[in-house]
Amino acid sequence: MKRMFMGCVMVLLGSCAPTTTTNVKTGPSLLAQGQEWTMTVNQQPGERLILPMRMQVGLAEAVGKGSTGFGPVVRQDAAGSEFDAFFLAAEDGNPVFLAAIRSLTVLGFRDVRTCLVRQPHARLNEPQQGLFLKVAPDHPEFQTEGQKYVDSGDLMGKQTCTLTRTK
Repeated sequence: MKRMFMGCVMVLLGSCAPTTTTNVKTGPSLLAQGQEWTMTVNQQPGERLILPMRMQVGLAEAVGKGSTGFGPVVRQDAAGSEFDAFFLAAEDGNPVFLAAIRSLTVLGFRDVRTCLVRQPHARLNEPQQGLFLKVAPDHPEFQTEGQKYVDSGDLMGKQTCTLTRTK
């Protein structure tokens, strides 16, 4: 079931070029351009602090059957850049899931943070728990651990995150 990862990779790779598709059906308003979400990471003992991340949904682009990528929304300053991308797999008979991806590049070093939520909703101010991964969608860990979570819903004692729609 590699659909999850190829779609996420396409969203991530698409971050290098502007997205122009805006008329993509994405289901009953789960994601829409301009929405704001907050990703919060549950800290592990001894881990450096990861502050909550406000993320914004960008333009929609169809990615495979029943899946939609959103983004990127890019912010830059003198030290580096960050972008937000979302991926929603909703209509192919497998569990519905949402991937929120934040990629940071500071002084040439890249850091990717992804929160995967199985059976997501878009209700305002209601956090939903998911699997936190510190790797890009094309990394083997993302593919194995992410797929296990999407298939089973079991967080397997892994680091978790929450996604909350705030606007």
